[in-house]
Amino acid sequence: MNWFRFSICTIPLILSACSTIDQQGTIAELRNRQIDITDEQLEGGLEKAMMSYQRFLVETPDSALSAEAIRRLADLKVEKEYGLLTSSHGSNENDSSVALQGHETAMIRDIAPTLMPDSSPQRSESNADFAERATVSKGVVAQDRDGVKQEKGLLDLERAGPLEAIALYQKLLDEYPLYDRNDQVLYQMSRAYEELGQVDEAMLVMNRLVRDYPKSRFIDEVQFRRAEYYFTRRQYLDAEEAYLEIVSIGKKSFYYPFALYKLGWTFYKQELYEDALDNFIALFDYKVAVGYDFYQAEDELERQRIDDTFRVISLSFSSLGGAEIIEAYFSQHGARSYEDLVYSNLGEYYFDKRRYNDANATYTAFVARNPSHFKAPNFQMRIIEINIAGGFPSLVLESKKVFATSYGLQADYWDRFDPNERLEVITDLKTNLT
Repeated sequence: MNWFRFSICTIPLILSACSTIDQQGTIAELRNRQIDITDEQLEGGLEKAMMSYQRFLVETPDSALSAEAIRRLADLKVEKEYGLLTSSHGSNENDSSVALQGHETAMIRDIAPTLMPDSSPQRSESNADFAERATVSKGVVAQDRDGVKQEKGLLDLERAGPLEAIALYQKLLDEYPLYDRNDQVLYQMSRAYEELGQVDEAMLVMNRLVRDYPKSRFIDEVQFRRAEYYFTRRQYLDAEEAYLEIVSIGKKSFYYPFALYKLGWTFYKQELYEDALDNFIALFDYKVAVGYDFYQAEDELERQRIDDTFRVISLSFSSLGGAEIIEAYFSQHGARSYEDLVYSNLGEYYFDKRRYNDANATYTAFVARNPSHFKAPNFQMRIIEINIAGGFPSLVLESKKVFATSYGLQADYWDRFDPNERLEVITDLKTNLT
């Protein structure tokens, strides 16, 4: 093994390299990572590096590289606590359009607890319980790596690194207000506070970042964290403003779909159902644009997020008046390829509540609007089943007649579809004729 020896003369060279290519991750990337030590890494290298930066700052406090040294020293203190992340490629920190390497992976990990429900929704789940589950946000708090409670003395030692890092970040902000990476300093500082569970302090830092560096490459993540803070405290107007900032960035932001989802919920919580619908539908439009198939979802967690979105859409349309409002909405905003799913989810919501007439009306409205839709005969068959479940014999007979008329072999429906490819419809037709 080749041992690398830090000396005070190497620090300016290291700092110069850091100013252009920095393979160092942010705190968001360091959480839950394992340190992979190979023969090429230093034994005690982290401690030696920190000591060298400290000596450099003591011996050359007025150097032009002091600000960079302070930042790197603070970052190393965080690394000592949470582990070291390396990457196969560097990232140019001078280019504001390039995020830190691994940044998207970190965002996926940190966002997932917010948007991934804890358990599958049950039909017996109340609307209030559903809303709480579907919008749950798990904050970033400090915890023992093994999930085992530690003695207070050990916790104090563990907190020392992040606290020292925070003090260094603050020193850097105070003494070098024009340092060109102060947005990153604020970002790291806020994450350090979050790791310690000091969320209010983290919010103060994030508010400063948003105010002073609105074009920062971290702005969408920071705005999302601010929005989540406000949402969980029912400060919906503040949450709305922060989510809207992300939506205004557009599809280039990783957070765009998550912001649409939570913005929709923010409006829903304020009983602004039309605004809520606009954002939920925008989310589905985005999913379609990126190639998502609502009918062939393979990822169970993603499937559940979609199901939750359909359910809150159903709640919104129900609050506004039901099937007639769906029809008016899509007439105004344009038809959607997933429109049948909006109707069927509302119909099943009503059926689950034993609101059979409303369920019947919902499916009927879709068939009337889309008589030649692939799903139209399935929906008409569902109307028959709903009438049977509701105990409406006259409606059962009437709906069976409609089915026979609309989907008999001489019906217009078969001008668009091959009966041999819709054998289940032919089977239903035979069932309703006997």
